[in-house]
Amino acid sequence: MQLVLVDRKGKRILVDWNERDPKPIHTNKGTIKPEDVSIGKLARTHKGYEFLILEPALCDIIQGLPCGAKPIFEYHSAMFGALLGLGKGKTILEAGTGSAGATLMFANMVYPGKVYSFEKEKRFYDVAVKNVERSGFDNVFLFNEDVLNAKAILSEKGVDGVDAIFLDLQDPEDKVDGLVDLLKPGGFFGVYTPVFDSIAPVWRKFEKNDIVGIRTVALTLQEVLVKKYARYKQEFFGFPGFFIWGRKFGGD
Repeated sequence: MQLVLVDRKGKRILVDWNERDPKPIHTNKGTIKPEDVSIGKLARTHKGYEFLILEPALCDIIQGLPCGAKPIFEYHSAMFGALLGLGKGKTILEAGTGSAGATLMFANMVYPGKVYSFEKEKRFYDVAVKNVERSGFDNVFLFNEDVLNAKAILSEKGVDGVDAIFLDLQDPEDKVDGLVDLLKPGGFFGVYTPVFDSIAPVWRKFEKNDIVGIRTVALTLQEVLVKKYARYKQEFFGFPGFFIWGRKFGGD
C-alpha cells in the first residue's frame, strides 16, 4: 500500500508501505521508525520533524506519480471527466496514457466501469503500468498499441462501444475518423492539446463525423498566493492548453 506523509507546511511525500514487513521510512528530514507509523497519527523523525501519516487521497497519488510523459493533473482531468459525462459504470477509451494521471482520475470517476487506455510509446507505457499497479485500481486496462487498433482489440474483449473517448496525443485530428464508430450515440469525444493550431482541425473532424455541440476551453488556471496580501502567481497552474469536446449525434 501507499502512505502520504504531510508536514506542517502541507508538503507531501508519497511512500510505499508494507504492513507485513515494515521498514523505517527515510525522508530528507530524517527517519521515521516503523513502530511510529500509524494512519491518522503524527510521527516524528529522528531529527525531530513531525509528519501526519495518512492514506493518500487520489490527488496525492496523481501529484506523486513518477513521470514518463508530462502528466495531466487532477484539477484538469476532473474537469475533462465531468465534461465527458463520466460517472459510475461508464466506459472510456483513452489515448495516450502518458504517466496515467488522467487515467487514474477517470478510473475513479467511472468505477466499477472500465478505462481502456492505449499508449504507443513503450517507455511511457512501462511507467504507466507501474503507476496503475501502485494505485490499486483494478478497472484500468493498458495496451502498448496504436489506438487505431482499439476497435479490433476491444471487440476481442466483447466491448462493442464506449461511453466516452479522450485523446491526449500528437496530431489528434488524424485519429478521429478511425475511432468515432466506437463511440455510442450520445457519447462524448474530447481532445486535450497544448497546441492552439490543433483546435480547428479537430473541430472540423468532429463536424465531419456528426459530433455536435462542439466547444473549446483554454486551460488558464492561475494560483493565488496569500502572504502580506493576495496576488496571482505569474505562471499558469499546471500545463496550459486547450480542451475540445462534443457529443455524438445519431443512432442505429
